[in-house]
Amino acid sequence: MLLAVSLAAVPARAATPETDAAASAGCGMSLGADDERPVIRLGFPNDRAPLSSGSARNPGGVLPLLLALLPQASFKVQALPTDELRRRIAQDELDAAIGLPVRDLPAHWLHSGGYLRVPNVIVTRRQGISALEANDLQGRRIAVIDDLPHGWRPPDAHVQRSTDARQALALLLSGQVDAAVGNALVIEHARRATRAVGLVVGAPAGFDDILVLAAQPRCARWLMAFDQQWPALAPVIGRAAGTPATALRMDADGMKRPLALLGLALAVLAIGLVHANGYWKLRRESRRRSRLRRRIDEISDNLPVVVFHARRQRDGRICMDLVVGDVPQLFSASTGELQADPSRALAALRGRDRRRVLATLERGARRIQPVSFRFSAHGVRGMRCIAMHAWPTLQQNGEQHWAGYWLDVSDEQMRERAIERAQAHAAADADDRTRLAAALGSGMDEPTHALQQRLAVLDDGPLDGQQRAALASLQDASTMLSRILDDVRSLSAGDAAEMMLHAAPVDLRQLLIGVETLLRPVALSKGLVFQQRVDSEVADWLEVDGTRLRQILFNLVGNAIKFTAQGEVTLRVQWVGDVGASQRVRVEVADSGVGIAPERQDSVFEPFAQATLSTTRLYGGTGLGLGICRQLAQRMGGSLRLHSVPGRGTVVAVELELPRSSPVRSDAPALRTGPTGAVVQPAAPHCVLVAEDDPTQQVLMQWWLRGMELDVEVVADGIAALERWQLTRPALLFTDERMPGLDGQGLVRQVRLREAQLGLPRTPIIGMSADTDGLRDLPVDYLLAKPISRATLQAAIVMVAPALLVAPGVVDAAAARARADVPTLSVLAGRFGSEEVARALAQTLRSSLEDDLLALQREWQQESMQAAAQRLHRMSGGVGSVGMTMLSAELRELSERDAPIEEAQRMAVAIHLRACIAQLQRLTP
Repeated sequence: MLLAVSLAAVPARAATPETDAAASAGCGMSLGADDERPVIRLGFPNDRAPLSSGSARNPGGVLPLLLALLPQASFKVQALPTDELRRRIAQDELDAAIGLPVRDLPAHWLHSGGYLRVPNVIVTRRQGISALEANDLQGRRIAVIDDLPHGWRPPDAHVQRSTDARQALALLLSGQVDAAVGNALVIEHARRATRAVGLVVGAPAGFDDILVLAAQPRCARWLMAFDQQWPALAPVIGRAAGTPATALRMDADGMKRPLALLGLALAVLAIGLVHANGYWKLRRESRRRSRLRRRIDEISDNLPVVVFHARRQRDGRICMDLVVGDVPQLFSASTGELQADPSRALAALRGRDRRRVLATLERGARRIQPVSFRFSAHGVRGMRCIAMHAWPTLQQNGEQHWAGYWLDVSDEQMRERAIERAQAHAAADADDRTRLAAALGSGMDEPTHALQQRLAVLDDGPLDGQQRAALASLQDASTMLSRILDDVRSLSAGDAAEMMLHAAPVDLRQLLIGVETLLRPVALSKGLVFQQRVDSEVADWLEVDGTRLRQILFNLVGNAIKFTAQGEVTLRVQWVGDVGASQRVRVEVADSGVGIAPERQDSVFEPFAQATLSTTRLYGGTGLGLGICRQLAQRMGGSLRLHSVPGRGTVVAVELELPRSSPVRSDAPALRTGPTGAVVQPAAPHCVLVAEDDPTQQVLMQWWLRGMELDVEVVADGIAALERWQLTRPALLFTDERMPGLDGQGLVRQVRLREAQLGLPRTPIIGMSADTDGLRDLPVDYLLAKPISRATLQAAIVMVAPALLVAPGVVDAAAARARADVPTLSVLAGRFGSEEVARALAQTLRSSLEDDLLALQREWQQESMQAAAQRLHRMSGGVGSVGMTMLSAELRELSERDAPIEEAQRMAVAIHLRACIAQLQRLTP
């Protein structure tokens, strides 16, 4: 909408001889007894940018131009908020003001001619009410930034005064008002400054702000001087106000016309007024209707909906009587083209949708029933998803009439599909985690029981004091491990109530010593200070499930050590009070670690949840610990609370009420532990090398890979992995992204560099990470996202080294098919011109098939069946063009399947593709 901002054709309120005499005597207040020069107190609004803003020393907007016309020594300029400026004018604390509209001035003040006229506008929300004129605001809530003119207020409207334009727009955006009314330039400046979106200018408000220099009558001579000078600055004022100079209209000379000419004009005007009245009314109504029509056209042309009325004549021809809306966006044709040739809408439909659309419309016409369905069509922005709703009628002459609309729902469909994919991924992730937890709980039962049996056998044998203390520590740890596995199994089954408690007398201080003895070396290895304190009021013996309490403490202290890079970790038991025969104690674990953001502090107690995505990548873990601890504390009748400040640390407090108890005699020595170290198994012949520093992940990888009847060697860092790779040359290498010493990226680069230097065959490498972006640019054969399941692990091996998992006969058969299907260099040279071209073609095809195979496996994992089908179709055409007919036919048949491709078929395709890639590699050594 073009806002006409012009010089106001408003005459100055003329000075009288009396006022001029007063001006000659001076106005305002004196500077002092020694300076008789009068000083005029001049104020301007500093909150009406871009018209007037800034300070008295540095005014903004158009004010610097206008204030320069006034003698600086005679004026004391004050920059004030608009409301304060009005108050001082009313209380006679100012002599003059500039930048206020005429309607805001006292009746007895004089003013200059209007140096700027700015229309007021009505602003609404894009999805809010439609306001084309003031009457459309009847009964609405309106925010205004200035007083409204007398008589303009819409009926029953609730007007709320705002201090400035920003507050008015904020009220509008928050829905507290339905519209905002104010100066067009001021509102537009505020909208840009606040970057407010979703607002539209509905229409002009019907009144303007005429900005003037105003003063008390005794200062009239300054007004006359001002009126003589400002018209020369009209174009500059327009540019400073942010409007084209051509939009300005200046009529200052009219103020100097002789009174006789003015009287003659008035007489002529009075004579023609009666005759012109009807004409002006008609013209005004015509303009209003024209503006309304243009506004409706603008709205309809930009709406994502097209309204239509069509009819099918008895001879079968279709006529479009009405089409309104943004037709090109839906059908790549203009409104006129679609009305002239309705078949263009049908031609724009996707091929498989045409027959369905025609059948649905025909069925609806026969049954005289409304139809609602979706189809796809080619618009100017590509393929669009369109929802059609239409209502048929059958006329007496046999014609079928359809009235309805087409609605572009492409964005909605994309959001729905994105939500569905996210939900599917979340569900699959939750299932994988649940299966992992269940597998961990069930799979560790047998070795845990075997360990406990071995410990029982050792307990019956002759042991010295130190050996028996170490055995007692192992028995205690194995018992706790068994209980933890039971908890994991219960959580994975969704039944936390199965976490049973077995209360017994426990020496609390001895239990804390055991926890400290096992975890202090871990803290010291990171350079942390580990402290333990127990209040003297805490009883020595309390009745509690010692294994469960130890489990809670191990989790909390272990987390504190893991997430603290420097500083200290403190374990403290505080006496809260005695309750009859029980004691209320608070166990606090405090650290100076990374902390947890406030918005994530509740979610960390959910199963498998951690503070951030990077937490899993940097620190590992399953996200079960805190959830189990809270549930255990609640099962004990207590509570667990967390307080954390990011960058400063975390405090976790467990409060329990425990009965006092008596000592229990025991022949077992006190818990003591010696130095601990990693158990390193002797190297054995192997096919798979795993570089992984997380102990839990090491156990799982060994368990899964040995379950696949593979020989496995696990190392904890990249340096050891590189050494083992050089010595053993494994058939497959797994590497984590983050490891001590040499990380996954460095390991992959070193392996590929040494393969190239020594001319060694390429070792298949599978990268593992919670965030695979860090390995995406590395020369790995596959990226495996953590958490890993047995199914995803097996699928990855099939992709890069299928011979490790399938019978040799299957791989040999695939290799034989590849040799028969892949053309030789001589055949390719005869077809494409030369052996050099044939080699380049074979190398390009091999690289393309490797990339497509990796992408295809990812699409299958993500259940992106449409993308996988498109890729298979493209691969079929590529290999078919060089004469690989068997592979081309197999890929084409898979791409045209409607049913999902089974896992066995996917494995067979991967093996066949790998064999063809290997054969192409032989052609281009």
